[in-house]
Amino acid sequence: MKLKYSILILLCTMFTLVVQAQTGNFDKKKSVQSFEDFKKKQSQKFENYKKDKQLAFAKFLEQKWKEFELFAAQQPVERPKPIDPPVADPNDTVADVKMPVAPTIIKPAEEKPVPEPVKPIVPDNVEYSKIDIEFAGHNLSLKYDRVFNIDLPQITENKIAEYWTKMAKGSFEELVYQCLQIKKDLKLNDWGYYMFVNALANEIYSPQQKNEKVALTAFILDNSGYKIRMGRDEENKELVLLVASADQIYRKSFFVFSGEKYYLLSDTQAKSIYTYDEWKDGEQKKAINLIISQPVKAVNSSQTKMIKSGQDGNEIAIEYNPNLREFYDKAPFSDLAVYFNSECSENVVNSLRNVFTPVLSGKTKTEQVAALLRFIHEGMPYKTDKEQFGREKYFFYEETFMYPFTDCEDNAILFTYLVRKFTGLKTVGLLYHDHAAAAVRLDENIEGNYVVHNGDKYMICDPTYFGSRIGQAMPQYLNESAQIIEIK
Repeated sequence: MKLKYSILILLCTMFTLVVQAQTGNFDKKKSVQSFEDFKKKQSQKFENYKKDKQLAFAKFLEQKWKEFELFAAQQPVERPKPIDPPVADPNDTVADVKMPVAPTIIKPAEEKPVPEPVKPIVPDNVEYSKIDIEFAGHNLSLKYDRVFNIDLPQITENKIAEYWTKMAKGSFEELVYQCLQIKKDLKLNDWGYYMFVNALANEIYSPQQKNEKVALTAFILDNSGYKIRMGRDEENKELVLLVASADQIYRKSFFVFSGEKYYLLSDTQAKSIYTYDEWKDGEQKKAINLIISQPVKAVNSSQTKMIKSGQDGNEIAIEYNPNLREFYDKAPFSDLAVYFNSECSENVVNSLRNVFTPVLSGKTKTEQVAALLRFIHEGMPYKTDKEQFGREKYFFYEETFMYPFTDCEDNAILFTYLVRKFTGLKTVGLLYHDHAAAAVRLDENIEGNYVVHNGDKYMICDPTYFGSRIGQAMPQYLNESAQIIEIK
């Protein structure tokens, strides 16, 4: 009897534990489901909030637009350069001289992040159109709500507001999500993202639908977190896009709104534009940044440039990615800080690594810098931009290998990149009234011409003073103050 009783108690206990476990699992599942429901509800609220804001902005666009004068495009400084590059005398002595620097330092614009792409909740009844687009060698496919096939036959305030309203009522969040995801996957900088969105608009609309393309580009960029404005010419024929930029953009007209420059990206001949007042919605949006802070992921392809190395005439092969040529070529012309602070593709990095790793192995940091300076002197044939292009042009690192010649700015940009990449030493650019050079903060103290920046000694290295040594500046610049270009 005692045994039966004990077994009964044991069975009851086990039953209780099983029930508690099942109840616990049920409660846990219920809790997870409740959390998912909560997240979904919050996401839906946020998307409704975004739609409401866009609808409110569409209503705001109905107000009468005002005329604003456009400022003429600023032109870059054309620095008179020598037709033939100067050559250093190997017998020259180099004095230990501190060279003057200008009080104004050229700093790269601060990079602000773009919101991470968040997959939206999409209604089941959305009808899609599919679009294929080629960009940086990639064949990309996107889908978009068919309601976005909207005509914009007139660009009056009411018609533009009507266009924006229709877009806001559609499933625009999903299209923006896809665009931002492509930006992230391809590691596009802000300008690259503008180029992609513009290319997408060109695929969705026909060549004749120029105003529709501008409106769609503006809508996507606005919903991606960028500061943009739309404007139109006096005759109400052309809709234009204006984009705020953190960096100076030359050769493009602009106007100033709330203390910020908005650049006109089309080539309109208008002297003024009509646009709307400031829209205050409390959202912190960003100006575009032109710096290429990480290598753009173009489809892997390679072409080779043969570069002379050494006095014996030997050549080395440097590979670059031709799929990026158009990307670099279409970038707007800006200040040197953009080029000094940008990245290049993995093709170039890997190719340079294969070349320089054995060459620099076992050398001191100073010897490595000397070897890199010699590489520029021996391997980069000189020609002015006026001779090569008929205009001033600065190269991003990779572009140096896409063209047959370089000048002083291009050499200084490439040299500082090589030093930072392969020695880890800090560098700065130096800008004179008609010349550009570089300086390196060595890890040992040597004599020569130098500048001081933030309390540190940087030795002059001039990649276009052919045959010069570390610490040997061109004599004509010994007493001229250079502007320092900071490199992150």
